[in-house]
Amino acid sequence: MSRIKKCTGSISRVIAARLAPGCDLAESIETIAEEENITSGVILSGAASLRKAVLRNVGSFPGKFPITDDVRVFLTRTDPLELLALSGNISTREGSLHLHCHAVVSSGEEEGRAYGGHLMKGTEIFSTGEIVLAEITGCEMIRLEDPETKSAELHFQ
Repeated sequence: MSRIKKCTGSISRVIAARLAPGCDLAESIETIAEEENITSGVILSGAASLRKAVLRNVGSFPGKFPITDDVRVFLTRTDPLELLALSGNISTREGSLHLHCHAVVSSGEEEGRAYGGHLMKGTEIFSTGEIVLAEITGCEMIRLEDPETKSAELHFQ
């Protein structure tokens, strides 16, 4: 049995949006997807200046699945930041929209340090945010509990 699961579809629409100062980045992507009725999609790009970034990473491997917050590391930065990269997908989980998104941001420090991880709610736009999403048709992306990881993982119908 293959350990790779896949689905082939097509990009049917591309949605570009500008986010105003104070918008929550993750909530805004969810709102755009909901307003555009995107249930299977991909984040094509994101660029922004940020007032605050909230990211999550796995800090250590758990003894067994599922991965829980006790092995996760949460990072909040509240200095001037630039969104360098945004990637992820839009699917459904138990009939509701599910955003899985990772981000890389850089600080305004002289060294220009970069931070990355799972994008969390609370990441705030400073002056502008530019997001481009694509809707996928012919490949329904849904989150179902995976028996191995005991987490809601991407499946296809």
